[in-house]
Amino acid sequence: MKDNTKLITTGRPHQRHAHPVNMPVERASTILFPTYDDYLEGARTINYGRLGTSTHRAFEEAITALEGGFETRLAPSGLQACNAALLAFISA
Repeated sequence: MKDNTKLITTGRPHQRHAHPVNMPVERASTILFPTYDDYLEGARTINYGRLGTSTHRAFEEAITALEGGFETRLAPSGLQACNAALLAFISA
């Protein structure tokens, strides 16, 4: 598949009928959970309004497909991205 085709087709909702063409933007500052146990379970998929919404997941999916990678994770800043890369390889 050409890169242009990947750009316009990945990260879209996985529904067949009656859905928007592109993923709707989800904006949130706080994610609420009924119990702490629900938070622990849900934190794997969404844990903060700027990280883990379906908008973010769709963008990560699109970048992964375009780059031909295994998995993509977004970072709120370049410093945080560098920090995550360094912490993945150093030990205490």
